[in-house]
Amino acid sequence: MNKILTKQDYDLLQSKTFNWLRFPLIFFILFIHTIRLYDNCLESIFCANVGYLFREILARVGVPFFFIVSGYYFFYTKNAEELHFTKEVYISKLRKRVNTLLIPYLLWNLFCVLYYFGAPYVGLANKSILSFGDFLRGFFAQGDMLPADYPLWYVRDLMFLCILSPIIYLFIKYLRVVAILVCAIPFMLNLDFGVENNNVVQQSIFFFPLGAYFAIEGKNIVYYCRKIKWAVPLYVFLIVADLIMKNVYLNRFGIIVGLIALFNVVSYFVENNKLKENKFLSDASFFIFAFHGLPLMILVSRMTAILPHTDWAYVLIFFSSVIIVALLGLGLYAFLKRFFPRFTSVITGGR
Repeated sequence: MNKILTKQDYDLLQSKTFNWLRFPLIFFILFIHTIRLYDNCLESIFCANVGYLFREILARVGVPFFFIVSGYYFFYTKNAEELHFTKEVYISKLRKRVNTLLIPYLLWNLFCVLYYFGAPYVGLANKSILSFGDFLRGFFAQGDMLPADYPLWYVRDLMFLCILSPIIYLFIKYLRVVAILVCAIPFMLNLDFGVENNNVVQQSIFFFPLGAYFAIEGKNIVYYCRKIKWAVPLYVFLIVADLIMKNVYLNRFGIIVGLIALFNVVSYFVENNKLKENKFLSDASFFIFAFHGLPLMILVSRMTAILPHTDWAYVLIFFSSVIIVALLGLGLYAFLKRFFPRFTSVITGGR
């Protein structure tokens, strides 16, 4: 006989599900940033499909997950006084994000800007910081609309969304589901905003408000996802269909269904004690996320130069580069956390 879960049970289950997913989905982010396997494979359709499966299908639920969770927790509160999004509540939330988002964002980008300034002099990179303008653009958006620590475009956009949160709050409060449908249109239709990395904007303006909607409406994400029991078989079907057709609209629909399926499956195993959060891995997630960009880029470049240009060499680069950088990040995080705990806390936003 299945146990009937209370609201408190679902709140705890949702928290445990989010925490467990943080580290595995950081791996998905690394897969997005490694070699484009399906573009490099020379002859093997199998190799190309493996790359497309991991990089363009499975891994693409990673960034939306983090936006949803960020949107949810920005507006979620247990304090009855914060149920109304007042000026005081808004300022309090922004102050917290200075430590958790702004300071780590500036420091990690500073590390990368300094690398790009010095690396060409020792033959480590062609890209360089040539002017004060280049220096400033490294903290916000370079020619590719990405900061120097390029994965942190997510943090940059998240900070802007937090600043715009009163507008998002009112939009959702009065239009409710209609607001989310409006936010979904650019993502689902792949609308062109006339900027490089167009997908960055599309994801930002859909998934953060989606998470905010659940918090503002007092709805539990896992509870509602568990009601959609057909999500898992549908997602399997969409994976196969996308591998065959490689269609952007099918891919976007698959991301949404994939998120529902992910919450379904993981929450089920968490509920039945088959999956348990590893606090060290969960805490290390942000460090690996902020750390991995340069090391992954350098490692892939070196491996590509050394290994033969064959399909299976590219497969080796694709998987091994992600694993090596993730392990390197975990080792460095453990070292810094033990010997420089204060510094580690600052660059990870107190996580």
